[in-house]
Amino acid sequence: MERNLKTDVLVVLSITITVFHLLSVSLPYWYKYEKGSEGLWRICTEEECHEYEYVSAAFRGFLSMEVLGLISATAVSILLILKFYTNVEIVHLQIGLVCLCLFTGFAILTGIFIYGTNELTMYACYILSSISASTFFLAAGYCTNAEEG
Repeated sequence: MERNLKTDVLVVLSITITVFHLLSVSLPYWYKYEKGSEGLWRICTEEECHEYEYVSAAFRGFLSMEVLGLISATAVSILLILKFYTNVEIVHLQIGLVCLCLFTGFAILTGIFIYGTNELTMYACYILSSISASTFFLAAGYCTNAEEG
């Protein structure tokens, strides 16, 4: 994969989507109700925010998948930067990027499905995570079709 405008766009898009997913993991807008909102880590009312006292196994699975997606999204961004902007040679990087992009998309999507079976709400963080998952699937397709440089 040689560096050109398409690869530059891929790197910028990957970093942007990783930031989107970071926002969806950190912000308390997965569920919004009249006097507050809930996120992955805390519940916020108009006056204050506090951490969850009890979380179910399904919610822990949701948390795990979203964080795993964030870690692998960060790895994709780092590997893309290494591939196109340094002279570092990594064996089988193209297939590794494809697999990691697919893994990232599936991890985020699995978290969304776990969340959706319990409470399907279309607030900001849900939408950001959905966009992140679909974009990493598209990035996997691009990495598959790119020629080895």
